[in-house]
Amino acid sequence: MAVLSIASLLRLGVAPQNVLILTDSPALFEKMGIGCMPFDRDQINEWEGPLKYPLRCKIKLCIELRERFPKRRIIFCDADTFWKNPPPADSSLVFLHQYEPWVSDASLGEYYSIVESIALRRSGMFNSGLIGLPEAVDNKILSKVLEVSDTISLQLPSDMYLSEQYAFSCVLSPLPNFCTAEECVLHYWNCSSELELETQHLSDSEFASLSEEALAGAMNRAVLRQKTFSNRLRCRFRKFKRSIRKRQTEMKAFWIRLRA
Repeated sequence: MAVLSIASLLRLGVAPQNVLILTDSPALFEKMGIGCMPFDRDQINEWEGPLKYPLRCKIKLCIELRERFPKRRIIFCDADTFWKNPPPADSSLVFLHQYEPWVSDASLGEYYSIVESIALRRSGMFNSGLIGLPEAVDNKILSKVLEVSDTISLQLPSDMYLSEQYAFSCVLSPLPNFCTAEECVLHYWNCSSELELETQHLSDSEFASLSEEALAGAMNRAVLRQKTFSNRLRCRFRKFKRSIRKRQTEMKAFWIRLRA
């Protein structure tokens, strides 16, 4: 999926030397001419933190990139995306992918209480599959994102799966020049595993050359696949495994709070 995301970006005229991917499979991207940032398993373990929260790595990666490129605009993009239009031309814009009004106040109530307890204004939820960080967003700001995410994760370990995204939302959305960039990418996070099954017959080169229309067709079939009995069974098994991990995470968070 990362190959398709990068290929769609390069087709829009973005120079390969301006693209960098964090990967454990650099050989997949050699022919694309982009930069590769190989990751070390120990580094990923450190980035995930004591609660082993995978999305915490996104914040840590942004901090790492800002240290490497203090004077450049950084645009982070999830792998399960397809670029429809180039990134915004205005390099001073701070942006997240899109506003998510379907994430209700009721579901964010405990998040609100936590961010207000650390003197931050509550925010709605913005999708963080695409993040635009101009030079003005330095590591002081990104460290605040990390602090908010860590605080939510520790206080609500069973519901921490949105803490990274909400941390970006409540820290970045009040900044000057903030906007959304939903016109830039198609983000298929809600059917990515089914889309993998739907396109598994394609070679790497065929998958990378998919057009927006062909991808939309595959996504429609992936959504239909979600309703099949075998897929529902697979999702139930995944949910059961997540439930076990949640209980383990709750116990880790309890002992961390106890020792604090």
